[in-house]
Amino acid sequence: MKTKSKGWLSSYLEGRIAGAFEPKWFFDDTRPADHPDQALYRILQPTGLIYGQPIHFDYNGEQSLEMDEKMNLKVLMVESFINATLLAENKGLKDTVAIKDIAERISQLISDFYLSLYPELSISSWSLLGGKRSSMEMAEKVLEKRIVINPKTRENFWINFFQNSFLFLDIFMFAKWLNIKKDKVVNEFFRQEKNDFRFLVTKIIAAAAHANEEIEDEEERFFEYFVESINLSTEEKAKAYSSFQNGISLQEIDLPERESWIVKKYLLEVAIMTIWTDRLVESNEIAFLQDLRKALEINEDDFEMSMIAIEGFVLGHWEEFTYLKNKNSFDRLSNQYSARLKEIVGKNSDRITSHIKNQEKLSNLLRKAESAQLEPEEQEFIRRELIIILKTIPAFSVVALPESVMDLPMLMRVIPADLLRG
Repeated sequence: MKTKSKGWLSSYLEGRIAGAFEPKWFFDDTRPADHPDQALYRILQPTGLIYGQPIHFDYNGEQSLEMDEKMNLKVLMVESFINATLLAENKGLKDTVAIKDIAERISQLISDFYLSLYPELSISSWSLLGGKRSSMEMAEKVLEKRIVINPKTRENFWINFFQNSFLFLDIFMFAKWLNIKKDKVVNEFFRQEKNDFRFLVTKIIAAAAHANEEIEDEEERFFEYFVESINLSTEEKAKAYSSFQNGISLQEIDLPERESWIVKKYLLEVAIMTIWTDRLVESNEIAFLQDLRKALEINEDDFEMSMIAIEGFVLGHWEEFTYLKNKNSFDRLSNQYSARLKEIVGKNSDRITSHIKNQEKLSNLLRKAESAQLEPEEQEFIRRELIIILKTIPAFSVVALPESVMDLPMLMRVIPADLLRG
């Protein structure tokens, strides 16, 4: 199926409804989350939308999809809108009847959402020839305007993060918008909330950039790209640049106290990503992140999981981020990530031991490995089973593990030998 031409959304949704293909990035994992926010985060985090780094759309099915980079992002957005609707309506993520129903409605929902809350994307409901556009046509056109790919910056991880991560905000706002009565007053409230949030993020970035009391060239350049890409007013831009040049403390920022968990997580991860731009996290920057964590009322476990989420995402898609390879050592990041996982595993040692003991074949192979060389298929069996066991840890009910890079040596570093012996 070609997705580059006019009518791509209709063709894609027809194939989706018919079961011609099914997205793979999340659907193998259907464990319930503790809270709807966590469920939405768990859907969005593996897609890369939160980090402005959309992954390549991977799917099961016989039909082929011909997509360039922009179309890939459009399809990821459509799938995220579908899944946000499934969550909002308390439907299962593999409920084929619900997916069919929502796929038939999603173009109208996307069109109504953007035209209500994003007036800058205004599109006439009438074509140049005088015909009224269908909801499919409207949704196609609004997504075309909303998603911008800059060829000059497409290979810079950090610029893409600061330019595109607000696509996450679209999905979050959409999920909230689905559950409220639509009228002009409510739409205006949402528009103002969206604008206020964008301005708040500029302050978070400015404060994080000053955490080590030194503005890096990369930070200044990325901040400029970010500010120019988010449609701030002239006055807000001036204030944003002033905060960045002169610095701003957390005490000067009106942080949300009653905002949702996922929004607070996003603000924390924006700060983490800002600090990570020079690929060296210093002690005073860690202190800043801890202060921000406390101000946002985020617990230590969620803070650690944000660090793990970001590092794991980058590791899991290292080959896609070729422009990172010369700037950051894969081994260094892998070791850092392994150390974080090992600490979490240590807090869940009883759970790990119990699961290993209950897996007879796994236990036998682990004992065999102590004195003999395992066959490749045996090593792969151990690797798969250990990853499944790690997923039973509650912390990993929200964050996706980068399975593609979690080879057996890494797992052996993460899970202590005494636990592997059961």
